[in-house]
Amino acid sequence: MNIQDWKDLVAGLPCVATYLLTGEKVYGCHLHHLESVRDALSEWAVVPLTPDMHIGPNGIHGLSRRGFYNRYKLDDTALLAATIKLAMNSSVRPEFGEIAIRDAMIEGLVRSKIEEGKT
Repeated sequence: MNIQDWKDLVAGLPCVATYLLTGEKVYGCHLHHLESVRDALSEWAVVPLTPDMHIGPNGIHGLSRRGFYNRYKLDDTALLAATIKLAMNSSVRPEFGEIAIRDAMIEGLVRSKIEEGKT
């Protein structure tokens, strides 16, 4: 896997902050670089954040890094570790489609099985 493959995979994951805070999987994320100084290795240290959690008033850039961490009690290590966990638990590779599609299909199947049991 190269850097672009990793970034494509992470971009398809749900927002890591929302997932850690609520368990909800919200897609349509920006990539947030954990390191402000860019080099070859820092390109691997990216996490998926919704636009609000990234650049919105409640986000890491809106609150400042310190404000974000104070409000949500999420540091770089937690964000990166949870991103890796979400990526490793994903059976879908970017070249086979969006992770969100897989999750939606699974949730739809679960709902249909629950509905079948009610009838």
